[in-house]
Amino acid sequence: MIQRLAARLARMDANEITWRGKAAARTLLHQASARLAAPRWNRAHLAAALDVPKDADGDLRAAYAALRRGAWLEAHRALARHFTVAPQPVGAPPRTSPTAIENERLAVAANADGTFEARFRFLLPGTYALTVQSPTGIGITTNLTLPVNVTLVAGETETQAVIIQTAVLVP
Repeated sequence: MIQRLAARLARMDANEITWRGKAAARTLLHQASARLAAPRWNRAHLAAALDVPKDADGDLRAAYAALRRGAWLEAHRALARHFTVAPQPVGAPPRTSPTAIENERLAVAANADGTFEARFRFLLPGTYALTVQSPTGIGITTNLTLPVNVTLVAGETETQAVIIQTAVLVP
């Protein structure tokens, strides 16, 4: 073991030995400081780190104001209201309940076998109404009467096939 270490050190120049020594010392210092004092963050710094977007809604503005005053519970409640009601991008974590999601529009991706699929990620367990909306000017018929109810169970994957049987131009 010592012979291998000595051989490695012999192949290094002075700059590399210095750099490796400083890196090892920093690592030891960080490990020791983490053991002695647990890292903490200060909620008071949160208000200074965040800027109110110009298009922020009332709940988000209330949350920022509460943060600046140090009213942490009030800020938490305002943020909860904001994220429960505000529209979220596709793929975002779930809102508070399935009924909070009224319409989620997804682009569908073509598979190699000529089928298309849409994935709804991070949905809470519950029953959802699934429908297919055709583009303006196109009428479709499907193999199912839409909307179809889909029940999701925690930790499970659910597949629902909807076959578009006809697509016609409508005036």
